[in-house]
Amino acid sequence: MRIGMDDTALRANAGPLQAEDILRKASRLGAQGVHFSTVTSFSGRDEHAAKAVAQVAESLELYVEVGMGSCNPASMVRAPGDEQRDVREVMREMLHVAHWAGSNVLRTFVGWVEERRLDSPSWQEQLEQVAGILMEAAPLARELGVVICIENHMDITAHELRALVECAGSSTAGVCFDTANPLMLCEDPLEACQTLAPYIHCTHIKDAVLAGTMEEPKYVSAPLGQGLVPFDAILRTLVEASPCSTLSIEDHGGVFPTPRPRETDEALNEQLHANRGKLEIWLSQGNAILERNDFPVLQNTFDEIAQKAIAARCTQKLAALQAILNKFNGHR
Repeated sequence: MRIGMDDTALRANAGPLQAEDILRKASRLGAQGVHFSTVTSFSGRDEHAAKAVAQVAESLELYVEVGMGSCNPASMVRAPGDEQRDVREVMREMLHVAHWAGSNVLRTFVGWVEERRLDSPSWQEQLEQVAGILMEAAPLARELGVVICIENHMDITAHELRALVECAGSSTAGVCFDTANPLMLCEDPLEACQTLAPYIHCTHIKDAVLAGTMEEPKYVSAPLGQGLVPFDAILRTLVEASPCSTLSIEDHGGVFPTPRPRETDEALNEQLHANRGKLEIWLSQGNAILERNDFPVLQNTFDEIAQKAIAARCTQKLAALQAILNKFNGHR
């Protein structure tokens, strides 16, 4: 496993940085790669610009992973400049960018919490449309050697995501597994990882707690190892049961209300009912963590204080994750 960082954490408190500068910063911090959730830091999406990034990464012996915004026509969570474009066109373009940049994955996602509550198209209709888009892109993805990885983006359950990948074809579709996002939907992070493991090709490694009340639980971002995510067990699952070879640390801070499912959302309502006992435990643990003031809660992730805190946690997170991985390797 190679341990790297998501570009959002590397850009924190640093002002605008070009992709090449982000790679150099990652190398100085001791990271082994960079996961670019979008390519806004690239000088362009042409072959020359993407290969310039690949050249710097190769010289620093870093891995590169490339991402785009949503691949769902019903979602407007897109990268800047892509808001009015056909997602099929964007995906074709970004598959080439990933290939030129030396990335064997293209990370994308279905939406965020709002998309799940839409009347038209319904959530199921959105998933069916995304599956069709992935199947359309499959020949190009196969030709370029790039796996299109759907992230569990606080919107989709593990079982829904597994079904989506299997429907689209797991030779060209896979998963970008975010370790903390399952908590947003009252999912057990380890169980979600185990469900998705055969299809996980890249990751967002982050931590969080659930706090508040049963009626209004909140998702609170936490420093790595100080939240509710069982990293020892998750890393063991990734190493033993997934094709993933990279761990990319993400840190965006923030406090988010967990979504209230519609009555017609059978999958999410069933999950919330089944995990009600676990939710009580998670809330008890999370509230206790926050009461102890184990870490500062970053409410506004774009203010100067939060940006400085995120930047300061970068090297701490790298060391913490490496320690967990070393412990696991020592017991193999």
